[in-house]
Formats: sequence, C-alpha cells, structure tokens
Amino acid sequence: MSSDRRPLRPAPPGAGFTLLEVLVALLILSMSLGAIFGVFGSAAGMAERVRTERSVAALAQSQLARVGREIPLAPTLIEGTTADGFTWKVDIEPYREADKEPPRTLLPFRVAVTAARGTHRFSMVTLRLAVSDDPSGSAH
Repeated sequence: MSSDRRPLRPAPPGAGFTLLEVLVALLILSMSLGAIFGVFGSAAGMAERVRTERSVAALAQSQLARVGREIPLAPTLIEGTTADGFTWKVDIEPYREADKEPPRTLLPFRVAVTAARGTHRFSMVTLRLAVSDDPSGSAH
C-alpha cells in the first residue's frame, strides 16, 4: 500500500478570513438588521396612529352629519361611546353675537363635535341655522 500523503503547506497570506474578521462582519450584520427592524417597527406604529386618527375624524364627521337629522338642532349635550372604544360628544348651544340681534326667522346654533380614542382627539365647530316660525325666535 502506498500512501500519497503530501505535507500540508501553509495558505498564502490573505487567502481566508480570520476569526476576528468573521466576528466583526457578524457584528455589522446584526447591527444593520436591528436598525432595519426598528424602522419597520416604527413604520407599523405610525400606520396604526394614522389609522386611529382617521377613524376619530370620521366619527366626528358622522356625528356632525347627524345634527339636524337624528339629533335635533336645539340646545343640548349628547355623549356616547362606540363598541370599539371611541368616545364622542355633541354640544349644541345658541349662537349670539353680543352686538347683533339674531334674525327672527333663522336661529343660529354653534355645534361643537369632539371624538376621541386614547390620546387621539379630533374636534370640529360649525354654525347651523334652524328655521323658526315663531316671531319670538324659538326653534321648532
């Protein structure tokens, strides 16, 4: 039996990676992946905040649309909570300017609507007119 054993010769300089180079490369890779996952996490959180803010604004708009239809245009304060945790408030009060007498046939009302969920809050304020047949200026 012949043995073709050749002696191992040393690798030329720069022919491979040292353990230190591999560890540094893994460290750089792990830091890069951590930064990338952090960006994805904050983007997901931002998307959720935007979704909640849109929902709060839509709830406020829908409550404002109810005023004069389902909610009578008269001085009142109505509050409620939706099944998914949003709160809302509709505050209707007569609108009077100190130096002007309101018209007898139209009664202006200040309508303020607020909707909220957690730290997200959205408010809207507008004026609505109610028609009065009574010359004394009361709404019907």
